[in-house]
Amino acid sequence: MPFTPSVYALQDDTVKVYDVVTPPVINGTGDDACWNNATWQTIDQVWINYGEVLESSDYSGRYKTVWSSKENLLYFLVEINDNAAIGGFVEGQTADVYNFDIAEVFIDEDHSGGPHIYDNPGTGENAENAFAYHIYADFPMDGEVDTVCWVGDIPRPYTEHIPEFALRKTGNLYTREFSLKVYDDTYENDNPEASRVTLTKDKIMGLSLAYCDNDEDDGQRDNFFGSVWVPEANYNDHWMNADDFGVVKLYSDLIPDPVVDIQHFPAGKAYPNPVYDYLNVEVNNNASRIEILGTSGSVLSSYRMQGQKCPHIQVSQLSEGIYYAKFIEGNNIIAFMRFVKL
Repeated sequence: MPFTPSVYALQDDTVKVYDVVTPPVINGTGDDACWNNATWQTIDQVWINYGEVLESSDYSGRYKTVWSSKENLLYFLVEINDNAAIGGFVEGQTADVYNFDIAEVFIDEDHSGGPHIYDNPGTGENAENAFAYHIYADFPMDGEVDTVCWVGDIPRPYTEHIPEFALRKTGNLYTREFSLKVYDDTYENDNPEASRVTLTKDKIMGLSLAYCDNDEDDGQRDNFFGSVWVPEANYNDHWMNADDFGVVKLYSDLIPDPVVDIQHFPAGKAYPNPVYDYLNVEVNNNASRIEILGTSGSVLSSYRMQGQKCPHIQVSQLSEGIYYAKFIEGNNIIAFMRFVKL
């Protein structure tokens, strides 16, 4: 479905990227439950031609991102509305890839900023200080999907950094889903896994997304859109300098494994189980509130404790299935409990 972003909307100052129990199926539909709690970020800052205003019927773009501690991957969902999509790039035979319609991901694993043009020990410039992924794929027919991509950066292709990819066309809507491995600035082409980063809760990274838009089959990029504002002097610097990258932070509030059932809850008692209308809870700790979670870890409701009791937690609005209660004191999680809603 077409979308219309706010004019001059910006990527959040710090994008919250949530750990997900079940990663998305990479098929270009973007309908997996894990995307529900991720916030759309727009890709509509006009870097080329700088500051130009375009009609949303010509172009609009946005993205979401989540991560998986289990798979150690970032996942992206990118939606582009474009009335003209130009493909045809062939590595080594046609013009530079940025002269075609492509998505770009700029990532700086340690949010250190600085240049990343090439390896130069004398100046400290390092191509792996940050990565600028130019992601190309042939455009499928309407209603179909392409799962092959080519990923370029300086000084070489890095297609293997994106393990899964899908591009689906639905009218003028082009939906890309893909996963991404994250590497640090010790990266060596001969041994990439040695610098593979283990993604962890509270990690902060530099991250921006961009889109190259070509409206004519003339081998020239017409517009370049980014997710963050940059000063005019830096309109096309992302590919070589990470100073203007956006900021993301990894969050994790996943349900631990294993979780006790309600009848074996060691921190108190809860009843009835299964429950239809109201759940009653008594605890023997200092929990100040209870959050009710779905199986994805999303918070569905929150209740304050009344002393050591929290009577009448309403669950009648929930669909049948398994849910979790999380007991919290301040910023500390004290206990989890699983229950069944009828």
